[in-house]
Amino acid sequence: MAQRVYLLPVEPRIVELLSTAILEDPGRALADLRAGSQAHAATASASKRAVARLDEERFKVSGRADDYARYSALRPYCVTETSAAAVADAIDALLAAGDEVQRQTLFEDQLRRLDPSLLAASAGVARYVDDTAEQWASLKTDVDSLRRMREAALAGRAYEHEFQGREEDDDEDAEPQTFEGADLAEVYGQLLGATLGRLLGLSLPSWWMGRNFWLGLLIAMDLSPFQLLPLSGARRVRKTLFRLAESPEILFPPVAVEGFGAGFPLVCEAYGTGLYFPPAAVRELLPLLERSRKGFVSLCVKAAGYPRGVVEQIAEIVHEAFLWAARHDLGLLEGDELVGEYGYR
Repeated sequence: MAQRVYLLPVEPRIVELLSTAILEDPGRALADLRAGSQAHAATASASKRAVARLDEERFKVSGRADDYARYSALRPYCVTETSAAAVADAIDALLAAGDEVQRQTLFEDQLRRLDPSLLAASAGVARYVDDTAEQWASLKTDVDSLRRMREAALAGRAYEHEFQGREEDDDEDAEPQTFEGADLAEVYGQLLGATLGRLLGLSLPSWWMGRNFWLGLLIAMDLSPFQLLPLSGARRVRKTLFRLAESPEILFPPVAVEGFGAGFPLVCEAYGTGLYFPPAAVRELLPLLERSRKGFVSLCVKAAGYPRGVVEQIAEIVHEAFLWAARHDLGLLEGDELVGEYGYR
């Protein structure tokens, strides 16, 4: 089951460079991707220092635990603005900062919006150091695997694949597995989606919707018409999600193999991807999130079973993600545990 699901803005250039890396020598394409990720990496690093200034216990005592989660984890960076538009403006300003001093000043401005009693002592100013070498090396390994998988699938050969371990995995002696035919195509799709999610998480701001919640859940949950009968707004939201959501496979026609779409499930699997909303879908859904917030919240309460207050906070985060993506004419992809694992949370 999914646990931490992020909304990841999808920039076409990242998708194109990933496809190029699979089709050709990945060195240049991955170098371009890494160069393009520096603004986000530097901002995320500075955000960690800002978060260190927040005193979690003081937030809890003040009854503002939700605010602490919003500033420290749910939003891409430590932004304390109250409206979705102001959050989007702040994120753009942070990404456009010319140097570390300007970036630090912008975060100090965000912290000054809070009651000083919620802040700990200064965390100090540290020079940004790019510590993502290991992540990019791991991505290079996965891109090489994707190229070989695709070649094997197109040639009708079997392929032996050894899955990269995760820190929390106990089975360090897992044996390589051999895949062919439809199974190989599905594993190829899974790795392609996970690689895209990791690239997006390393390159662009992303929003975390909390534990065990994702938009695909609203479609996949078995909700009877009777359950939604009195909730016209919820029915309208669900119908729109059904119509607009896509599989991430539509992003990858240059590197497709027959049947690889089975690796992109409707709902997020562990270390995988779920629904994709193209830019046009993001623009169409945004007014629904703004004007039909009650219907969206009611649907989420039914599907997830969370208290309404929790769902209202999720709705705010989803709204911010859709607004920022719409401003930049980007799509949004659901990715499970693809960002936090790589150091930005």
